[in-house]
Amino acid sequence: MGRRVNPMKAQSVRRLGCGCDTGGARTGAGRMTGIWTPLTSFVGRAHDVAELTRLLDDYRLVTVTGPGGVGKTRLATEVARRLEDRFPDGVWLVELGAVADAAQVPTEVTSALGVQQNPGRPPLEVLAEVLAPRRLLLILDNCEHALPAVAELCGVLLTGADEVRVLATSREQLGVGGEARYRLSPLELPGSDEPGAVGNSAAAALFVERALAAARVEALGLAGLADRIDDALRLLTGKDLIAADRHKSLAAVADWSYPLLAGPEQRVFRRLALFPGPFTLDAAEAVAGPEAGPVVLRLVDCSLLVPPRPGADQRPRYTMLQTLRAYALTRLREAVEESWRPC
Repeated sequence: MGRRVNPMKAQSVRRLGCGCDTGGARTGAGRMTGIWTPLTSFVGRAHDVAELTRLLDDYRLVTVTGPGGVGKTRLATEVARRLEDRFPDGVWLVELGAVADAAQVPTEVTSALGVQQNPGRPPLEVLAEVLAPRRLLLILDNCEHALPAVAELCGVLLTGADEVRVLATSREQLGVGGEARYRLSPLELPGSDEPGAVGNSAAAALFVERALAAARVEALGLAGLADRIDDALRLLTGKDLIAADRHKSLAAVADWSYPLLAGPEQRVFRRLALFPGPFTLDAAEAVAGPEAGPVVLRLVDCSLLVPPRPGADQRPRYTMLQTLRAYALTRLREAVEESWRPC
């Protein structure tokens, strides 16, 4: 099956080198390949941009993690735009979301960078040799479904190419030595319903400008939208014909992460949706079984649970985002577990 190409991102590729030849011409500072020109403004995230910039100064591998749809790709490309002049050999975006076979990750990267493959040599070996003298920033987008392959690639490249930096986006970190993880949270909601608070909220500004929900305002009106916001999985569906299918609705975003969980992890994830608010690890085990403890930690790593915060009694409590909870409840009903109750 042919790979679907986003026409907004399809650009001519400059070659960094061919086969064993590492002496190709430098691409020149300020060049970016595979990164499309955004059609919308960048809203909020000034703190996140500053922190990511700082991390890329100190670490050669930085992974932005967070739940699907939180804006990891948009943030990474915005940071890349602001840092492009630091990399004489360019900034390169490689989209891995469409890679069905993790073994093809090195081939996908060599193709995106325009590195000619040598049938007699492994693509990763050729890529490492070509990049060894280069100074560039490589953005690896949507890595969560191919973590071992991406981790191996980053380990080899960063060992052999001292001036290469990697900015990855994933639901969870890659697990490579020397990696810095940056957890990206949803934009904060207004602190109150006062006009001033709403007007100064980045989340509200994003909603007004382009959020999926805003596309429903014309049809439903604000009151109608508010009445139906609990049905967000069905309501928040976009009409962007260019976007990848997994980005067209909240349900599709969750569908991308759910199959990556093992069976027991899926079961615990579904049952944790029974909590309407924050819960402790003990409560999770009481509701979802003794195996829930390690799974809760795994779900935090996968960005399916919010990292714990101390409650009034200072005990750590975990939270599931409301949209993910709605999805988990739907899965719970599908599994005919809605009648399940703890003994």
